[in-house]
Amino acid sequence: MRASPRVPVVLAYRLRRWPERLPDALRTAGVLRALSVMSSRPVSREWIDRHANLRTAAVDELLELLVARGELDVVDTSKFAPSS
Repeated sequence: MRASPRVPVVLAYRLRRWPERLPDALRTAGVLRALSVMSSRPVSREWIDRHANLRTAAVDELLELLVARGELDVVDTSKFAPSS
């Protein structure tokens, strides 16, 4: 039997609902633009890093806050890997 290659786990994030309030440090044009895109389609953490203009720790803070509030869906995209 041939072992299948491991598919890396890549998480995608999509807003369930618009956040009612964000901490001042996260209420920036870059974050609001990223949230706008996330309200219509899932995006990767790397995409958020590139488009929200936040430090890595602030991206983590944003995602953790939205998950804790139930405002964010998190999808493991490795489940959708193409079969060979």
